[in-house]
Amino acid sequence: MAKTKRKPVTGTIYFDYKDVKTLQRYVNQFGQIEVRKRTGLTEMQQRRLAKAIKRARHIALLLFFVIQQPPRTTLARRAYNLIPIN
Repeated sequence: MAKTKRKPVTGTIYFDYKDVKTLQRYVNQFGQIEVRKRTGLTEMQQRRLAKAIKRARHIALLLFFVIQQPPRTTLARRAYNLIPIN
């Protein structure tokens, strides 16, 4: 899977911990905060983003981890023991 880099963000950015939709864009599929190289933020913006994400997690607006959906293919579902093997 190719990793994409976002365009550098310029200007003043304010990350609100109550704006979950925006914060989810900076969290990967495993629930980890994306690194500065991938987000295109400055050091100060990245620190503010991390603080906002941690605050949102602490008051349960954002999950600490991402719940993965079970696979849709039959073969993969057998591997997860979701359907019995005949």
